[in-house]
Amino acid sequence: MTAKPRAIGFAQGLPDRETLALIREQSIFTFAIVGNLLEAISADDYGVDALVLQGMEAGGERSYFTNDLPHVEQSALSLLQQVRKYSDKPLVLWGDITDSADIVAAIISGAQAVMLDRPFLACAENGLDPETRERVIHASEYDSEISSQYTIRPLRCLRHGFSKENEELLRGDEALFAAAFDIKPEERPLPVALSAIEDPQNLTHYLNHQAQHIRQLIA
Repeated sequence: MTAKPRAIGFAQGLPDRETLALIREQSIFTFAIVGNLLEAISADDYGVDALVLQGMEAGGERSYFTNDLPHVEQSALSLLQQVRKYSDKPLVLWGDITDSADIVAAIISGAQAVMLDRPFLACAENGLDPETRERVIHASEYDSEISSQYTIRPLRCLRHGFSKENEELLRGDEALFAAAFDIKPEERPLPVALSAIEDPQNLTHYLNHQAQHIRQLIA
């Protein structure tokens, strides 16, 4: 709080109301990552400023609330169509969004913004070795999976070379997995969205290219 960030986001649930009130007193923008309609309604009622809608296609760890509600996997656009009927908060769509056409489709469908993951992972600034970067760029939906092996919550990542026997042995123990991947870093799971992407080269090139294409699409 002393750093006065411009925004604070919540994943895996919501803070207590006293904490949220303290944040709002500082005029800090807040958002919550939600994965289904019930979570979205809860976060909206709780008073956050915006909702990030995480579809099943999105890369990375699933942002489930910690409760007894069933975890319903939905596509990002399906979730957007449901939530927009119940919330007038700004909606940020986080799904399999990799190019400008996806961004335009999300905005037309009612999102105010989008969240990207895989394109940034493949940008040169990320520092991935060439072989791993090629995997990130060219992997298709058949090369990714949602796995519960490495973290407490399910993670969408590229399929990996770790043996099933080792997975069973280390299941749920993040410290042991971290030690194993230190020995074999090439087998570390890479969080990625569902489908393949074009080569983004670097961050500036990617953003400029997408901005130019968006202008053409809406012209």
